[in-house]
Amino acid sequence: MSRAEYLVSEFDLVGQLVDIIIKPDNRIKYLKIATDRREYWIKVSKQIGNNLSQILQLGCKVQIQGEYKQSWKNGKVKYKAQAVTLVDRQEQENLIQSKLAVGYLNQAQEQTTSSTKPKAKVLVCKKSTCWNRGGKAVCELLEESLRDRGLTSQVQIKTTGCLKQCKKGPNLVMMPDKTHYSKVQPQQVPLLIDKHLV
Repeated sequence: MSRAEYLVSEFDLVGQLVDIIIKPDNRIKYLKIATDRREYWIKVSKQIGNNLSQILQLGCKVQIQGEYKQSWKNGKVKYKAQAVTLVDRQEQENLIQSKLAVGYLNQAQEQTTSSTKPKAKVLVCKKSTCWNRGGKAVCELLEESLRDRGLTSQVQIKTTGCLKQCKKGPNLVMMPDKTHYSKVQPQQVPLLIDKHLV
């Protein structure tokens, strides 16, 4: 499949390690973790797969960060880990507490500022690498699509400097929820507008 057939974004999961698939050369190929929502099979990149087999044990808590690809055609999602770190019990409790506190604060802010909802914004990387890889076309189509839907007064498109993912350009960030998308193709723009801005 070409990259145009995928929605590419990043993930950050914390969960309990419930299964490991190891290749004959002792490199970890897949990890299965259980979070409070569901279980995930995550492919491990070659760069980190060799170092993990000695530090991971079934049942341990891990934080996994990486990239996922979702097929536009069938909705299937593939996860690939770029970083895996152990989370000790105390750290895990602190993480949960901080997430609960942030969730509570966000909820309180939503209740007090529901009438002054922040204006939606789309940040588009204008650095030459991203721009030349299709960022300009994506930006133009965003403007056109928002105009056609009558959303120009509600959504601001802002070109920015580097979004730190130039090799995966074009890049954009949907605000205020801060969802980062890489390798965005023009034909994906209507779906992203429907998902975040309508």
